[in-house]
Amino acid sequence: MGIPITKIDWFPANVFYCDLDESRMQELINLVEKEKTNWKKNLNAVKAHTSGFTGLRYSIIKDLSNFITFEILPSIEKNLEWRTEENHEWVCWESWINYYQKGDKAELHNHTLVDYCAVLIVKPGEDSLIFHDYSNVNGLTRRFEKRRTEIIREKKGRLFFFPPWLHHEVKESPVERITVAFNFVNQHKDLK
Repeated sequence: MGIPITKIDWFPANVFYCDLDESRMQELINLVEKEKTNWKKNLNAVKAHTSGFTGLRYSIIKDLSNFITFEILPSIEKNLEWRTEENHEWVCWESWINYYQKGDKAELHNHTLVDYCAVLIVKPGEDSLIFHDYSNVNGLTRRFEKRRTEIIREKKGRLFFFPPWLHHEVKESPVERITVAFNFVNQHKDLK
């Protein structure tokens, strides 16, 4: 498809992003409007309404996850010179849609049980997504060192990719906000 992917070096973490077509974001907003009353609040660290971990049941989410696994993750893999085996492939393990209303948030967390993560900003908040340096979270920052965080300038259609150990949170949202989260694994092709 030829979408440019940008690499950002934060802390000792490699984060990537690309921008998707905004027309797809409107499809997702319409889906949320239709489905949000069926969703529950408080999926683990996410203190907002979510589709649950079964977001792949929606065809648009399945299409996005396929695009990521076949187009984006292989590019990131090549860029970072990962040593993945020939008989392995990327698979979307789970995905969920987050619908934040005013006052909703996501507590500090990470996704260490998977191999790579992504979050799509469908309807931006007011720079609510914050990534934290590992040393901050684990008490390794000395009292004289600056605590390092990256506050994301959210943009409609921006898709971020990050390692699963990178801690992040969503501060209390002052406005309605919609995101889609993805967890990926690199597994043997015979495990499908």
